[in-house]
Amino acid sequence: MVILATYIYLRYYTQPETDSLYRLLENSKCKVLILDPLGQDYPNPELIGDLVRMFSNAGCTITVLEGESFTVKQVELMSYYNIIIFRGHTGWRNNVRIINGKKEITTYVALYTGELFSKDKYPDLLREGYVGEGIPLTRIGAESNKTYEAVTQYYLEKVLKKFPENTTIILSTCFSTMTEHLAKVFFEKGADRVIGWSEKVTITHADRALRLLVEKVFADNETWREAVNEINRELGPDPVYNSTIQLLERRD
Repeated sequence: MVILATYIYLRYYTQPETDSLYRLLENSKCKVLILDPLGQDYPNPELIGDLVRMFSNAGCTITVLEGESFTVKQVELMSYYNIIIFRGHTGWRNNVRIINGKKEITTYVALYTGELFSKDKYPDLLREGYVGEGIPLTRIGAESNKTYEAVTQYYLEKVLKKFPENTTIILSTCFSTMTEHLAKVFFEKGADRVIGWSEKVTITHADRALRLLVEKVFADNETWREAVNEINRELGPDPVYNSTIQLLERRD
């Protein structure tokens, strides 16, 4: 099984192995990377299995990184794929600057890896604002006090190379299209479209939408925009937070 071999392969990631991965992927037109750090807290093996099946039926080459297997170091592997699914936690913060005597507030979104946070693990990256401590929103009121290594847009700018042609990035997570800052980084690296959520979203609703999205595009041959529009009609907004799934496209 290519999926299992690739999954084990990336778990023990080194540069020579990355070169071999590139050779494995270079002849594939459909290269799928499923990042599921959320799986260690909120596993949905049925969903991941359905996604793998649909992509396999479409002739794609698929790599899955679940839970703690998705680390800060492996973020750069996103550059090798033209369909990237991120199922994980995110968080946002306001960066406040005073420009010409006026306060300017910019909201940034960070992606949480599956790697537990330690201030001693990446001291240089932490000091320079490339990574930070990610506190899951779902931790509020829960027993778990785990926090994760979160990568900021600055880290993505630093490590990502140019994406292959016709790249779609699906951010199945809260706040992912709340601002265009995160999408802008991906667009600058050559991604064609980013699909995500306008605000907080429940895991159940996001998982239903993700399954439908892939089904409509890869089984029903709809365009990404058609699929997003239909999902909003069929599922409606998130029942708790009223957020909707959105599609942002690169403007050349």
